[in-house]
Amino acid sequence: MVAKSMKRERLKENIEIFDWELTDEDRFKIARIPQHKKVTVLGILSPEGVPGVDLSEVDVVEVNLQLEYVDLYLIHWPVSLKPGPAVFPAKREDAVPFDFEGVWREMEECHRLGLAKAIGVSNFTTMHLDKILMTATVSPAVNQVEMNPVWQQRKLRAYCAEKGIHVTAYSPLGGQNWSGEGNAMLDSEVLAEIAKARGKSLAQVALRWIYEQGVTLIVKSFSKERLKQNLEIFDWELTDHDLLKISQIPQKKMVTASGLFSSEGEFTSVDLAGMEIVEA
Repeated sequence: MVAKSMKRERLKENIEIFDWELTDEDRFKIARIPQHKKVTVLGILSPEGVPGVDLSEVDVVEVNLQLEYVDLYLIHWPVSLKPGPAVFPAKREDAVPFDFEGVWREMEECHRLGLAKAIGVSNFTTMHLDKILMTATVSPAVNQVEMNPVWQQRKLRAYCAEKGIHVTAYSPLGGQNWSGEGNAMLDSEVLAEIAKARGKSLAQVALRWIYEQGVTLIVKSFSKERLKQNLEIFDWELTDHDLLKISQIPQKKMVTASGLFSSEGEFTSVDLAGMEIVEA
């Protein structure tokens, strides 16, 4: 379950579902409620990215998801692979050029047909966005990217603000590092010092910093206590000195395009630099 709201009171209401239960009569009544297709969801798209792929024929919306539309439909990566079963890590030789113009044209068609109320991208750099905006008639509504105090995305955020593209931050607490190298954000002494001085947790400092940048943040937790702590970022502010110290934190990105591919083999038809999503 993912509940989304930027309203403090609404978020508090979401937390209050844990200390009570529905009765059997309640469950029976709910089971008899007429069902409708119009349900708000987040659609994630990872296209093959090659000419001739018609994304407007997305039967997945009405057939698989049983919905009339999705609220937000995203191109998940500026990466294309040869058609075939999904394999992770992908083979380097399976990478093919991404048809930015063609794929975005079909995304716009999804929007025109009403299959997607809004369309956007994820893990796109300014270079990737430039390629889309050169021919786009509908600009991306959202760019969902890795962002936190250890990867602040200054250049990208300035670019998106200029172009009217809203930034959404995933991995606001640094994400999960499968390499075993630790979490640079949660290990940050700068953030720990600010947290101690403010009487907050390190995570609250990080979330508050993202919130103050005007960026939507995606947090997830199954812990009731941590969910409550995530809500306690709205009634205080970071000082100018705090912001200065955070701006000086060494930057380190966790998610990269190269991490999608096996270390073996060679890229035969694309340049990894063109797919990479690292942009300070």
